Amino acid sequence: MIKSLSPIEAKNFLKNNSSTLLLDVRESWEIEIVSLPDSFHISLKKLAKELNSLPKDKSIIVYCHHGSRSLLACAILIKNGFNDVYNLSGGIEAWSKLLDPNLPRY
Repeated sequence: MIKSLSPIEAKNFLKNNSSTLLLDVRESWEIEIVSLPDSFHISLKKLAKELNSLPKDKSIIVYCHHGSRSLLACAILIKNGFNDVYNLSGGIEAWSKLLDPNLPRY
């Protein structure tokens, strides 16, 4: 089962767990529009080939635009032995709506 966090829950989780990795699985062109601070980028298409660049000993919150690609990314991570993985419900779109309306939306 994939665990999900709302934007508010994710913000609190990041505040209380400073070593958490925020993983952005969107495409490069999307990153040019907007991204969350301190996030690490690997597109969903490249994720399976780049798993070794991710730490298995840290919590990982995965996000995309609306939350569907990040769900797939979470499934890939869990299948490959990552245990503390969370999907950001609603993606960066929900984060912008609920927490930071100054973030560009697309």
